[in-house]
Amino acid sequence: MVVRLSQNTRLENQAVLLLATARLEEVEETPALRRALEELAAESRVAQLTLRPLSQQETERLVEALAQRGPQPAEIANVAQRAWALSEGNPFMIVETTRAIREGRRLGTAAALGLPERIREVIAGQLARLSELSQALVGVAALIGREFDFPVLQMAADISAREAARGIEELVRRRVLQGVGERLDFAHDRIREVASEGLLAPQRKLLHARIARALEKVYAQNLEPHLAALGMHYREGGVWERAVHYLRQAGLKAAARSALRDALSSFELALVVLEALPESPARLEQAFDIRLELRPGFAAHALHLLGDIATHPDRFDAENGEAHYRHALALAEPHGMRPLIAHCHLGLGKLYQTMGKREEAQGNLRSATTMYREMGMLHWLEQVERGVSRAK
Repeated sequence: MVVRLSQNTRLENQAVLLLATARLEEVEETPALRRALEELAAESRVAQLTLRPLSQQETERLVEALAQRGPQPAEIANVAQRAWALSEGNPFMIVETTRAIREGRRLGTAAALGLPERIREVIAGQLARLSELSQALVGVAALIGREFDFPVLQMAADISAREAARGIEELVRRRVLQGVGERLDFAHDRIREVASEGLLAPQRKLLHARIARALEKVYAQNLEPHLAALGMHYREGGVWERAVHYLRQAGLKAAARSALRDALSSFELALVVLEALPESPARLEQAFDIRLELRPGFAAHALHLLGDIATHPDRFDAENGEAHYRHALALAEPHGMRPLIAHCHLGLGKLYQTMGKREEAQGNLRSATTMYREMGMLHWLEQVERGVSRAK
C-alpha cells in the first residue's frame, strides 16, 4: 500500500515508523546514502540493526512456510536440510532454493538439489563488480579452499604483498572475504563455488600448480598438515610426479593416525595419477610400493575399523589382495626388478597362508627365500624362513 501525503500534511503529532534495508557493501559504495545514514545515526530516534543469518531451526520454519501445501513432511524436511546446508542461514538463498523446487525441480533427497540459477546470477553479478585485481585474487582464493593464509594467496597469485593487501581490503569491504583470526575465509561457501566455476580449464590448471608451489614454500618447515592438499593441487595442476609423492605421503600419515579411509583414498588416487606418467623402472617401483601399502593386512584392518564389511564385502578381501601382488609382480618381472619380485613372492606366501592354501604359500615363500639369499638380503631372508617353518 502506498500513502500519498499532500504538502499540507503535518506529521509532528503522528507516530511514524520508517523501515529501510540495505546491504552494507552497497552502502559503502554509495557516498550519498552513506552520508544520509551517518546523519540519521546522530538522531536519538534512529536505530540500526545488523541482521544475522537464520539458525537451522529458523530455516526449517521458513521453508515450511514457503512450501505451503502439497509436499509431505518428509519431503519438506529434505528441502529444509538442503536449504540449510546450501544457504548457511542466508534468507535469500533459502527462499530461492525453495522457490526453485516449487517451480518444478524434483523433490528428492537433500543432496539432490543444486544451487538455483538466480542465486548463481546474483553472486556472479557481485563478483563482476569487483576490480580486475580483486577478481583475479578471488579466483585463486576459490581454488585454495574455504580458509587460507595471506602469504599463500599472495604467492599463488604471483603479485606483490602490497597489491595483494589492496585486493584483500576490497574483498573484505565487499563482504566476499572475512577474517578468521589470522586467516581469511569466504563470507559464504557459495561465493567460492561460483568464483571457482568462472575459471577456464587452462587457467585452473596453472593456478593449481602455483598454489601447490606456494604451499611448499610457505609451509616448508611443516608440510605434514598440507600433504593431501599438495597432492590434490599438483594433480589438478598436471604435475604428476609431485602429486604421487604427496598423495603417497598423505596416505602414510593418515594410516599412522588410524584415519584409514583417508589413507586408502590417498593411496588409490596415487595409483591413478601414476598412470599419467611414462612407463619407467621408477614408475613401476612406485606402483609396487603403493600396492604393498594397500596390502591385505592393512586393508583388512581398515575394513574392520571402518565397519564396511556389509557395505563393501569384496573391496579388500583376499582375492583383491592377491590381485594387487599379482599386478605388482607383472610390472616388476619384465624389468628384472629382483628385490621387488622377491617382495611380491613374500607377500603372496603370507597371504596364501592366511587363506589356507598350503602348497601355494610354500611355493612363493621358497621362491622369495632363493632370491633373497642370492641378493644377500639377510633381513628379509629371516622373515621368509620363519614363514616357511609356519607353512609346513
